[in-house]
Amino acid sequence: MLLTCIYIFYNNAYSQICPPDAGTELIVNGDFEAGNTGFGSDYTYSSPSVGPGNYTVGTSPNTSNSYFANIQDHTPGAGKNNMLIIDVDGTVGKNAYNTTVNVLPNTTYFFSAWFSNINTNKNCATCGGIYFENSPMIRFSINNAVVGNIVRVDSTSHAWNQFFVTWNSGAISGNITIRIENIRTGSGGNDLALDDISFSTSCKYIQNLASLGKTSILPDTIYACNEALPITLNPQLGASKYTFQWKNSSGTALSGTNTGSTYSFTSAPAAGKYYLCYDSIADNIGCPRTDSVIVLNELKVNIAPDQLLCDPINYTINSHITAPGITFNWERNNTPLSTNTAAHQAIADGTYKLSVTKPGCPPASGSMKITKIVPTMVGTGVYCSTSTPKEATFTVKGANKIGGNINVEWYNVATGGSKLTATIKNDSTINVKSPNYVTIPGVCEYGLYAEDKNSFNTTASQGAMGTISANNNTIRTMIVVKGNNLALNSLDFYQMNYSTGGTATYTVNIYSNKIANSCGKNNANTPDVIVYPNVGSITLPKTTTATLRTIPLNVSLPGSTAGIVYWIEITGAEFGISTSTKPYGTLNNNSPGQNVLSIGDIADGACYPERKGNIASINATSGKTNSCGRVFVCATTESCTLPVEFLSIEAKSNASGTIITWSTTWELNNKLFIVQKSLDGKTFHNIGQVVGSGNSNTINKYSFTDVTGKGNNSYYYRIIQVDFNGASETSKIVSSNAYNSDSQIIVFPVPSKKGEPITFSFSEYSSKTLTISDLYGKTLFFGNIGPEEENYSLNLNLLSGIYIAEIENEFNLKVLKKLIIE
Repeated sequence: MLLTCIYIFYNNAYSQICPPDAGTELIVNGDFEAGNTGFGSDYTYSSPSVGPGNYTVGTSPNTSNSYFANIQDHTPGAGKNNMLIIDVDGTVGKNAYNTTVNVLPNTTYFFSAWFSNINTNKNCATCGGIYFENSPMIRFSINNAVVGNIVRVDSTSHAWNQFFVTWNSGAISGNITIRIENIRTGSGGNDLALDDISFSTSCKYIQNLASLGKTSILPDTIYACNEALPITLNPQLGASKYTFQWKNSSGTALSGTNTGSTYSFTSAPAAGKYYLCYDSIADNIGCPRTDSVIVLNELKVNIAPDQLLCDPINYTINSHITAPGITFNWERNNTPLSTNTAAHQAIADGTYKLSVTKPGCPPASGSMKITKIVPTMVGTGVYCSTSTPKEATFTVKGANKIGGNINVEWYNVATGGSKLTATIKNDSTINVKSPNYVTIPGVCEYGLYAEDKNSFNTTASQGAMGTISANNNTIRTMIVVKGNNLALNSLDFYQMNYSTGGTATYTVNIYSNKIANSCGKNNANTPDVIVYPNVGSITLPKTTTATLRTIPLNVSLPGSTAGIVYWIEITGAEFGISTSTKPYGTLNNNSPGQNVLSIGDIADGACYPERKGNIASINATSGKTNSCGRVFVCATTESCTLPVEFLSIEAKSNASGTIITWSTTWELNNKLFIVQKSLDGKTFHNIGQVVGSGNSNTINKYSFTDVTGKGNNSYYYRIIQVDFNGASETSKIVSSNAYNSDSQIIVFPVPSKKGEPITFSFSEYSSKTLTISDLYGKTLFFGNIGPEEENYSLNLNLLSGIYIAEIENEFNLKVLKKLIIE
């Protein structure tokens, strides 16, 4: 079997960097709005009609020649909408355009020109009227030296395309000539238009700088040791529309079929640089359009960029190495893995490394890191593998509270699906039986997804305005996220460009806040650094009409009690803003929603009052606990205790005895409850029974009266739950009275002086813990107190103020005492 590796290539845009504002335009009438002036041409001027060998300045090629296309000026809507129209006669060496500019020494200049093929091939039945068999080929020169690539105007439409180069004058000064020459022979189909020609020390006068770029037909580098033979180079060019010549670095034609639209190495190629020449014509370099590829007889490992993934992790790391005879060695966190193939299925976070070897090639390695997203809501679970059917219980912590309540839904799929209606034990716990839980082989046998529903949609800034004019290309909105975190879902804005034609790209970045004041105002802090780059992007056709647009976003911003400041930036092409802004928005005390405070916006770094109108509207979800949507919970501990959840248990004494009350959130196979009593909290005996509810997923309340539990003595009680199979579960221990009052614990002196010892006196014989905290909940002291210690003294040298002491005995009963330090 013959395996073929076909390379399919794609556009790889690059952009030149030049100053956008400062600078001087040296070309006069580069947009031809002034008519036939400020330039020269080897063609003969004619107006309004043209024939071979003529040129004109006009608004449409079709007006000058009926065989030409009816296209618009490159920048319509400005001035007379003129362009330079050339009817080529096929004579090589004639300048379509030339002009003289005066340059300074050691200065960098930026040269840009726009061109279009204006011919319509009406005689080609299979070309759809827009294919140009003899398309123009343009050569650009500065000071009699060719610059940039020779360009074939081979668009299958009449779209405007751009030529762009940078040029440094070096020692040259004074007048130099700029020329644009069509070097294609033949007059049929060899006609073009030029517009918006610029030669400047900045990009201020260059139209649509964002479109600058070149097409990469072949890859930059091929690592031959990675590939299976034959290795085929495919530039994706129509075989019938081009001529091809494949050469090595010395210009010698490659062996075999070297004039086809593709070339295949049937044996391992020698290391070096290889060229593709296409559309060859008589020229001083013999190859007017070229592309190249470097072949290295090396291995290359480029497995993947670092990943931030949701739990459970299930990610394929692929080296894309296809050559035979490769040895693959995978590691995770420096520990070898059993995988010995080109790809590894990662099911855990960590740093992964792939090392490869092949006879005759130097070894290579590469690594990437997988980081697991840690949500604010986390879960645990227990399972029972011996029950019939198997079952598991899952619990989450950290869910958002609204009005003191949480709202969690459970699913057995990561997205979509229906929430489970199995036995809900309480608002954060669920019990499910096979097959309703999730099993992921090698990852988790008993799993479930939890979704925090206590989130709400909000608008993190004022809605986008409707009265617009074109202005600005960077807008930043400052927000403060308080309390719950804030997931940004989308951003609405008004697009309004200076011109039509081409596309406009808008990108959203998130900045941290710079604490230092800006413009001398306390409330005008400025962005610091980008903390979340490119959280959303959109590319749209340009429009001069104000149009509402939406950019989807995917980022969750952490919040805090005091509030965390972020700047949300949208940048790219032009926006629409209100014509009546002062200067960028109307005053608006916007209150977008609970836990979110929108302060305002800033355009182009201007200073602004604290609350201003925004031209962008950010739609968000407050309180989203997980950027992945749902939290995966895995039950990892085996536990087959009875599935009964005690919600509460307490004992209260009165003149008739002690009343023990308890409640359950749910019950399964529950036969009865046994009530037990103790005088010391250690030795218990049965004093009664209460019938259970069997199976229930609602709250049930029970009570039992101990008629012997009278007087001022302390009694201890607990409940034993027994199911129909005889298995049992025990509740916590509660005390009837004494420990629930302050009488058993005395603190003195109250108040106490700073530096004075504080003494706690106990009348109950039990082990205890003592915790002292400030009013903010910060723990200042924690200690264990033995049952034999009736008095316990300590000196913490606390500052003046109020503190809380919490005493908890071995039966989990607590008493709070207030400490006052003067």
